Amino acid sequence: MAKIKNNLSLILISMITLAGCNNDLSQTNLINQEDVSQFSTGSVQAQFAKSSESDEIIIDDEYYKAFPDSELSKQISEIEKGIVPSVVKTTEVDQVKAQSFLGLFNKKATLDIYDSYGTPEKFTVLGRVYTKKSITPELTSDSKLRNVFRNIKYFTPNGIENIDVNVIAGNLSRISKTDNKGYFKVEFNNSGLQAGVANISAKLIANKYKYETPKEELIIDKYDSNKVGIISDIDDTVKYTGADKTISMIRKILVGNYKTDKAIPGVSALYKGILKSELSTDFDCVHYVTGSPTTLYGRIQNFLKLNGFPQGSMALKSSGSRLEPTASDTYAYKVAKIRPMLNAYPNKKFVLFGDTTQKDTEVYLKIKQEFPENIVGIYINNATKANPNDPKYNGVMVTDSAIDAAQDLLKKGIINQEAVDRVISEVR
Repeated sequence: MAKIKNNLSLILISMITLAGCNNDLSQTNLINQEDVSQFSTGSVQAQFAKSSESDEIIIDDEYYKAFPDSELSKQISEIEKGIVPSVVKTTEVDQVKAQSFLGLFNKKATLDIYDSYGTPEKFTVLGRVYTKKSITPELTSDSKLRNVFRNIKYFTPNGIENIDVNVIAGNLSRISKTDNKGYFKVEFNNSGLQAGVANISAKLIANKYKYETPKEELIIDKYDSNKVGIISDIDDTVKYTGADKTISMIRKILVGNYKTDKAIPGVSALYKGILKSELSTDFDCVHYVTGSPTTLYGRIQNFLKLNGFPQGSMALKSSGSRLEPTASDTYAYKVAKIRPMLNAYPNKKFVLFGDTTQKDTEVYLKIKQEFPENIVGIYINNATKANPNDPKYNGVMVTDSAIDAAQDLLKKGIINQEAVDRVISEVR
């Protein structure tokens, strides 16, 4: 019942969004035939209720490398005799290939793992498994209508519960079971991994799903590291969103995609300047902490890559998860996510970036109160044209652009003049 209510709410918002996109609907040259056929079903709800995943099987050279004719013929013969293999051979190269003749009928799933961080002594990996829907690749030229259809599919994943997932980090692996929303969580202790970037991946311990094996990054730093790191919000801090106006923000999210999202000038250059300074190292990263849901993970990650932002760990809301419960209140959620980062690296220095749209100022001042020696600067992008002299901003620097933060960090010796010049060139 909760799932139906959530979907209906999303559909209602989408209908409101579509009502504001009349210009797009009138410009039929911007809507391809698939959009028209989907929209003509009579309602958005009917369109998604009837959508089905294409199960077209491509028999190519790669298929025969994994399953030669002799092996395939043997399996077909056994199946015709009623002998069903209990163990199905899989290929390390591409998990999305059919795992046997029976794999032709396997359901399609999506397996996500989220970029994480930790120390050689301890780190945690979080991910999700859900049924896959037909989602077309994003294009800059996509109509608003096409983006709405795609984004509704992103926002309505059906988690696959009670399935075992094998998470691999370096040469280590741990097994976890998904919860009621499809989330899984594993903890690694005394891993022996060296400081730097390690690859993390995962596999389903089941043969009834076809999926692509995810490959993400795990940032490992020493417990006693004294380098400089970054903790950053996403919306209205690194990209324009308008998070202070809920309906406007939802509309912007629904009618766009990661290729149409706009980066805030100079922020990417500023972050790279901090991480490549003499006080930091190349493997230090940004810890992105956002109130956005995990359904936007791919969009945010692709946006960061496209716009040249440093990659790093990603904390998003896993609403409804039993394994990783998150507070609905933004303040409580962000404090609970950031506090473990400071505890993981007690000697590390952090620069914090946020904006004036929500609770970043209050969150960061709370963190500074708890860890006064670890915070070297708090910079709040003035996305709402707030009064910087308001007492609530005491202890932070309200900035009109990335240049303000860059010049202040230059005075503190965190970045050099060359980095400041790059920021200035991007902004102006």
